[in-house]
Amino acid sequence: MDQPTPRTKGLQTWWFAADEPPTRSTMLAVDGRRSGPLLNTVVLTNTVPGLAPPGRHLVQVTCLLPGVHDDGGPSSAGGVAAREAEVRRQAGEVFDADTRRWELVRRHDIRHALPEQPAPLRTTSPARVADGVYVCGDHRDTASIQGALVSGNRVAEAVLADLVAT
Repeated sequence: MDQPTPRTKGLQTWWFAADEPPTRSTMLAVDGRRSGPLLNTVVLTNTVPGLAPPGRHLVQVTCLLPGVHDDGGPSSAGGVAAREAEVRRQAGEVFDADTRRWELVRRHDIRHALPEQPAPLRTTSPARVADGVYVCGDHRDTASIQGALVSGNRVAEAVLADLVAT
């Protein structure tokens, strides 16, 4: 049974090495002001110190990656890729820190990182799409690892219920 391919959004993740952590928090930070390209940021070494050499700290900043859909239409991300100066500026504002001495380690661009979820948000889709056919994934729940897990659990429960019923 054919299922429509979900439209996707790309993500651009910037990895910086810093001599000092801009925060001691282990929590993911977001900027609700939407004052730049940053979607979220976290100091990973506050949770897992071994991700950087001793005395260094690994800071992650993720932004939307503009691009086009597989069908050739524009992605809702639109626009131009984030520039390093904008990423540093906004991360500095979020952490209230000077980012000028951070070393850019790498940038990863993942074109199809998450399914689009246009308004109105539908957070669940049926697990069973036809007799004996089940579909799960973050495109069937929320665009996240959590959504993928919840959707997979929903499919597992539907399969078990169908097996018990037969």
